[in-house]
Amino acid sequence: VIRDWAKRRERPQPEPDPLLKRLKIGNHILDEFVDDPLSGDAGAGTDGDGGGADKKEPGARRRGKVPWLINPASEFLYRWLFLVTLAVQYNIWLIIARACFEQLQEDYLAAWMTLDYLCDSVYIVDMAFQFRTGYLEQGLPVKDLKKLSWHYIKTKAFWLDALSIVPLDIFYIITGPNAVALRFNRLFKVHRMFLFSNKTESKISFPNIFRVTSLVLYIMICIHWNACIYYAISKSIGLGSDRWVYPSPAGNWSGLTRKYVYSLYWSTQTLTTIGETPEPATDVEYAFVIFDFLVGVLIFATIVGNVGYTIS
Repeated sequence: VIRDWAKRRERPQPEPDPLLKRLKIGNHILDEFVDDPLSGDAGAGTDGDGGGADKKEPGARRRGKVPWLINPASEFLYRWLFLVTLAVQYNIWLIIARACFEQLQEDYLAAWMTLDYLCDSVYIVDMAFQFRTGYLEQGLPVKDLKKLSWHYIKTKAFWLDALSIVPLDIFYIITGPNAVALRFNRLFKVHRMFLFSNKTESKISFPNIFRVTSLVLYIMICIHWNACIYYAISKSIGLGSDRWVYPSPAGNWSGLTRKYVYSLYWSTQTLTTIGETPEPATDVEYAFVIFDFLVGVLIFATIVGNVGYTIS
């Protein structure tokens, strides 16, 4: 009885299916690529034997490898995109405001110049990171530096990023530092903000709430831009020249806060079609109000569509 029991214990285990074994190895390589936020040698030395050989020859292990690359699904890239989004949001809100409200630009010139070039540095570093961001090709991670670079250059994102860092600021030498309109090309970087938004929506537990919050943010950006353009048109026509434009800057109407708040109030009333605004007096004013009414209809349709999609 003891002899038969010992023979059964020594019976060899069945070999695993070769197909399942290959799938397991492939998934292991993919998991290494996805989990490691900064991986230059991810996937190397997965075999026990290969790992020993790599330890003996570290130079051979790194030969032909990318020194480091960024995982497209890593937490590092997600946090970096958050920083890029902050820089993009800074440019979206403040470039148009500083261009239309000269007092805002002139009173805080040193602070704006510092923040401008900090954001430019973030833009440049982001381009460098994208040259090192990995991707999957036929299910396998690509880690060749030349292929990574060409993959990025062939995308539309590369050309948008390149346009966003064109140093038009050099014309400050001619125009002076108050010509903020030279920085409007920084808005080409907005596609990275949308990428961060998509990643956030897929990560959080309440994506519908995030969609509604994003929609409110985009509407506020539209109202903000419209307010700045309204004030710029008022200046070009003449402040206080009629009832439609911004009143003459005297007394309480001369402060920067009152200028912006009144323009924002006018913009909100017009785009939401709530309340009455002074009737336009010139052709330019009529054209701008008509355009605003059309944008307001689109905003209303967007709100109804997104709320309906969220509920369903």
